[in-house]
Amino acid sequence: EARNGVGYFGNLTPWKGIEVLLRASKKLIDADVEFELRVHGGAPFQGERFIEEIDALFDETSARVTRLGPYRPEDVPRLMQAVDWVVVPSVWWENAPLVIAEARQHKRPIIASGVGGMAEAVKDGVDGLHARRGDASDLARLMQNAAGDADLHRRLVANNRPPPSAAAVAERYLRLFAKLKAAPQTVAA
Repeated sequence: EARNGVGYFGNLTPWKGIEVLLRASKKLIDADVEFELRVHGGAPFQGERFIEEIDALFDETSARVTRLGPYRPEDVPRLMQAVDWVVVPSVWWENAPLVIAEARQHKRPIIASGVGGMAEAVKDGVDGLHARRGDASDLARLMQNAAGDADLHRRLVANNRPPPSAAAVAERYLRLFAKLKAAPQTVAA
Protein backbone atom coordinates (compact mmCIF):
# COMPACT_ATOMS: atom_id res chain seq x y z
CA GLU A 1 0.00 0.00 0.00
CA ALA A 2 1.44 3.36 -1.04
CA ARG A 3 1.98 5.93 1.71
CA ASN A 4 2.37 8.95 -0.53
CA GLY A 5 0.17 11.62 1.03
CA VAL A 6 2.24 14.44 2.52
CA GLY A 7 0.96 17.35 4.58
CA TYR A 8 2.44 20.75 5.42
CA PHE A 9 0.85 22.60 8.36
CA GLY A 10 1.70 26.16 9.33
CA ASN A 11 2.20 29.65 8.03
CA LEU A 12 3.79 30.07 4.64
CA THR A 13 6.91 32.10 5.35
CA PRO A 14 10.45 32.13 3.97
CA TRP A 15 11.90 30.70 7.20
CA LYS A 16 9.37 27.83 7.32
CA GLY A 17 10.86 26.46 4.08
CA ILE A 18 7.75 26.42 1.88
CA GLU A 19 9.86 27.31 -1.18
CA VAL A 20 12.17 24.36 -0.47
CA LEU A 21 9.15 22.06 -0.18
CA LEU A 22 7.59 23.33 -3.41
CA ARG A 23 10.90 23.00 -5.27
CA ALA A 24 11.23 19.43 -3.95
CA SER A 25 7.68 18.76 -5.16
CA LYS A 26 8.57 20.11 -8.60
CA LYS A 27 11.50 17.66 -8.75
CA LEU A 28 9.17 14.79 -7.85
CA ILE A 29 6.64 15.84 -10.49
CA ASP A 30 9.40 16.07 -13.10
CA ALA A 31 10.53 12.54 -12.12
CA ASP A 32 6.90 11.30 -12.37
CA VAL A 33 6.79 10.21 -8.71
CA GLU A 34 3.32 9.44 -7.38
CA PHE A 35 2.57 11.67 -4.38
CA GLU A 36 0.14 14.27 -3.16
CA LEU A 37 1.11 17.30 -1.08
CA ARG A 38 -1.60 19.09 0.88
CA VAL A 39 -0.48 22.54 2.07
CA HIS A 40 -2.42 23.90 5.04
CA GLY A 41 -1.69 27.48 6.05
CA GLY A 42 -1.84 31.07 4.97
CA ALA A 43 0.82 33.67 4.27
CA PRO A 44 -0.07 36.56 6.59
CA PHE A 45 2.15 39.64 6.67
CA GLN A 46 4.45 38.42 3.87
CA GLY A 47 6.05 40.67 1.27
CA GLU A 48 4.81 40.93 -2.29
CA ARG A 49 7.97 39.34 -3.74
CA PHE A 50 7.64 36.26 -1.52
CA ILE A 51 3.92 35.91 -2.35
CA GLU A 52 4.67 36.13 -6.08
CA GLU A 53 7.42 33.50 -5.74
CA ILE A 54 5.30 30.96 -3.90
CA ASP A 55 2.28 31.63 -6.13
CA ALA A 56 4.47 30.77 -9.14
CA LEU A 57 5.75 27.62 -7.42
CA PHE A 58 2.20 26.57 -6.54
CA ASP A 59 1.21 27.07 -10.19
CA GLU A 60 4.17 24.92 -11.35
CA THR A 61 3.28 22.12 -8.93
CA SER A 62 -0.52 22.17 -9.13
CA ALA A 63 -0.60 18.67 -10.67
CA ARG A 64 0.25 17.14 -7.27
CA VAL A 65 0.13 20.00 -4.76
CA THR A 66 -3.09 21.34 -3.28
CA ARG A 67 -3.06 24.70 -1.52
CA LEU A 68 -5.77 24.50 1.13
CA GLY A 69 -5.21 27.75 3.02
CA PRO A 70 -5.48 28.61 6.72
CA TYR A 71 -7.04 26.22 9.21
CA ARG A 72 -8.29 26.27 12.78
CA PRO A 73 -6.70 24.25 15.61
CA GLU A 74 -9.84 22.14 15.91
CA ASP A 75 -9.42 21.11 12.24
CA VAL A 76 -6.01 19.49 12.82
CA PRO A 77 -7.24 15.95 13.65
CA ARG A 78 -9.33 15.74 10.47
CA LEU A 79 -6.63 17.32 8.28
CA MET A 80 -3.88 15.04 9.59
CA GLN A 81 -6.02 11.98 8.97
CA ALA A 82 -5.89 12.85 5.26
CA VAL A 83 -2.08 12.53 5.02
CA ASP A 84 0.48 9.81 5.64
CA TRP A 85 3.48 12.05 6.42
CA VAL A 86 3.95 15.52 7.89
CA VAL A 87 6.77 17.61 6.49
CA VAL A 88 8.52 20.39 8.45
CA PRO A 89 11.07 21.90 6.01
CA SER A 90 12.07 24.95 8.08
CA VAL A 91 15.31 26.63 7.10
CA TRP A 92 15.85 28.22 10.51
CA TRP A 93 16.59 26.48 13.81
CA GLU A 94 13.12 26.07 15.26
CA ASN A 95 13.14 25.27 18.96
CA ALA A 96 9.92 23.26 19.41
CA PRO A 97 7.54 23.37 16.45
CA LEU A 98 4.00 22.58 17.59
CA VAL A 99 3.31 20.71 14.36
CA ILE A 100 5.75 17.96 15.40
CA ALA A 101 3.75 17.33 18.60
CA GLU A 102 0.52 17.43 16.58
CA ALA A 103 1.88 14.92 14.08
CA ARG A 104 2.96 12.62 16.91
CA GLN A 105 -0.45 12.92 18.55
CA HIS A 106 -2.02 11.76 15.27
CA LYS A 107 0.59 9.04 14.62
CA ARG A 108 2.02 10.67 11.51
CA PRO A 109 5.75 10.24 10.85
CA ILE A 110 7.64 13.44 10.21
CA ILE A 111 10.10 14.52 7.56
CA ALA A 112 11.90 17.51 9.09
CA SER A 113 14.96 19.62 8.54
CA GLY A 114 17.69 17.99 10.59
CA VAL A 115 18.62 21.08 12.64
CA GLY A 116 17.72 22.66 15.95
CA GLY A 117 14.67 21.53 17.87
CA MET A 118 13.42 19.59 14.87
CA ALA A 119 16.50 17.34 14.93
CA GLU A 120 16.10 16.92 18.68
CA ALA A 121 12.40 16.03 18.46
CA VAL A 122 12.61 13.72 15.43
CA LYS A 123 15.01 10.78 15.61
CA ASP A 124 16.29 10.20 12.07
CA GLY A 125 15.35 6.72 10.86
CA VAL A 126 13.63 5.89 14.16
CA ASP A 127 10.40 7.91 14.29
CA GLY A 128 10.93 10.24 11.33
CA LEU A 129 13.43 11.40 8.74
CA HIS A 130 15.89 14.30 8.57
CA ALA A 131 16.36 16.33 5.41
CA ARG A 132 19.32 18.65 4.91
CA ARG A 133 18.20 22.18 5.71
CA GLY A 134 17.32 24.18 2.60
CA ASP A 135 18.13 21.28 0.22
CA ALA A 136 15.21 20.66 -2.16
CA SER A 137 16.98 17.69 -3.79
CA ASP A 138 17.52 15.92 -0.47
CA LEU A 139 13.94 16.62 0.60
CA ALA A 140 12.66 15.27 -2.74
CA ARG A 141 14.76 12.12 -2.29
CA LEU A 142 13.35 11.52 1.18
CA MET A 143 9.77 12.19 0.06
CA GLN A 144 10.19 9.76 -2.84
CA ASN A 145 11.65 7.05 -0.59
CA ALA A 146 8.94 7.62 2.02
CA ALA A 147 6.13 7.46 -0.54
CA GLY A 148 7.37 4.16 -1.93
CA ASP A 149 8.17 2.34 1.31
CA ALA A 150 5.12 1.20 3.30
CA ASP A 151 7.39 -0.79 5.64
CA LEU A 152 9.35 2.35 6.53
CA HIS A 153 6.07 4.13 7.29
CA ARG A 154 4.90 1.27 9.54
CA ARG A 155 8.22 1.15 11.39
CA LEU A 156 8.32 4.91 12.01
CA VAL A 157 4.69 4.93 13.19
CA ALA A 158 5.42 2.01 15.54
CA ASN A 159 8.27 4.06 17.09
CA ASN A 160 6.07 7.13 17.52
CA ARG A 161 6.16 8.74 20.97
CA PRO A 162 2.88 10.63 21.38
CA PRO A 163 3.12 13.67 23.65
CA PRO A 164 1.28 13.58 26.98
CA SER A 165 -2.20 15.08 27.01
CA ALA A 166 -2.79 18.53 28.48
CA ALA A 167 -4.61 16.84 31.38
CA ALA A 168 -1.62 14.56 32.09
CA VAL A 169 0.79 17.53 32.08
CA ALA A 170 -1.52 19.52 34.36
CA GLU A 171 -1.74 16.56 36.76
CA ARG A 172 2.09 16.33 36.89
CA TYR A 173 2.33 20.02 37.77
CA LEU A 174 -0.35 19.74 40.44
CA ARG A 175 1.51 16.82 42.05
CA LEU A 176 4.76 18.79 41.93
CA PHE A 177 3.13 21.85 43.50
CA ALA A 178 1.57 19.71 46.24
CA LYS A 179 4.97 18.11 46.94
CA LEU A 180 6.66 21.52 47.11
CA LYS A 181 3.96 22.89 49.40
CA ALA A 182 4.36 19.90 51.76
CA ALA A 183 8.16 20.20 51.86
CA PRO A 184 9.67 21.78 55.01
CA GLN A 185 10.41 25.47 54.57
CA THR A 186 13.92 26.72 55.28
CA VAL A 187 14.84 30.30 55.93
CA ALA A 188 18.14 31.68 54.65
CA ALA A 189 20.26 33.28 57.35
